[in-house]
Amino acid sequence: MSKSTFYPIDIQEGPVDEVVDGVNSTFLDVKKTLDTLGVAKGVTVEVTDCGPANSEFAVNHGLGVIPDGYIMVRTDTPCRIYDGDTAWDGDNIYLKSAAANAHLHVLVLILTN
Repeated sequence: MSKSTFYPIDIQEGPVDEVVDGVNSTFLDVKKTLDTLGVAKGVTVEVTDCGPANSEFAVNHGLGVIPDGYIMVRTDTPCRIYDGDTAWDGDNIYLKSAAANAHLHVLVLILTN
C-alpha cells in the first residue's frame, strides 16, 4: 500500500470512507487548534441541502461580524464549494456548490490576529 504524507497527518490509500473520516477529523483538530491559539474563532454550520448545482445558498453563521473565510469540513458527496455572488454580512455567507443537493458542514472563520 503506498502512502502520502500531508502535514499534520498521514493518509494511506484505502477505502474512501476511511480517508474521508481522517480528513474530517483533521479539520476538527484544526478548528480546536485555532481556537486554542486564539488566532481564529469560528462556528461549524450544517447545510442539509445546498440546492441545485452552481446555485447560491446562504450559510447562517450568526457571528455578528463579516467572516474572513470558510473551510468545508464534511460532505456526503464529492463536491467543491466556492463563493457566491452576494456580499457576506454579520449573519450569512453565500456560497455555491458544484454538486446538487449536497449535505455540507462548513467551518466559518474569523481571524483574530
